[in-house]
Amino acid sequence: MQSVLKFVGQGGDPGQYIISEIRSYNKMMSACFDECITSLYDKSLNDEEKGCLDRCYRKTVRTHSKFVNSINYVNLERAEGVPNV
Repeated sequence: MQSVLKFVGQGGDPGQYIISEIRSYNKMMSACFDECITSLYDKSLNDEEKGCLDRCYRKTVRTHSKFVNSINYVNLERAEGVPNV
């Protein structure tokens, strides 16, 4: 929610922010699917696929969170007038 407030606070459209977040999420999940799913012929996931999807999801969510936090930090510095180092 904090990143939405920063986005909106800088004149961004909250609807565009949400669309951007959904697109990012879909790309991450598509990458995990492509990496982890070995067969489209089975109705259910095998244990290896489940484990791979779980690890991939956790890794991409952590990475995305760090990325968003970094952007928020830079935006906060800009808003406070702190010069870039």
